[in-house]
Amino acid sequence: MDIKLNTLIRQKKHIIHKTADGVVYLLRPADSTIHTLNKTASFIWELLAQPRTLKQVVMAVCENFSVQRQTATKDSKEFITNYTKLGFLELNPEK
Repeated sequence: MDIKLNTLIRQKKHIIHKTADGVVYLLRPADSTIHTLNKTASFIWELLAQPRTLKQVVMAVCENFSVQRQTATKDSKEFITNYTKLGFLELNPEK
């Protein structure tokens, strides 16, 4: 999956999720599994409630977690790729 800096990403509609103490829990209806997101992934998930580009996500991660852009880009792409494949996120969504 090739995600570029200008790729638009957002949460898929109708995903069941809950936030407790800053941690996001996602329910995958296809197999009834619950995914627990770490602090950074929870932050990205919350950002993607509205469509954002990968570049916007990376900039927000850098600002909020004081990490280098290269690290933020790698980690953000990995999260977005994995959770798109699992059906939680969509790329270039219709507005």
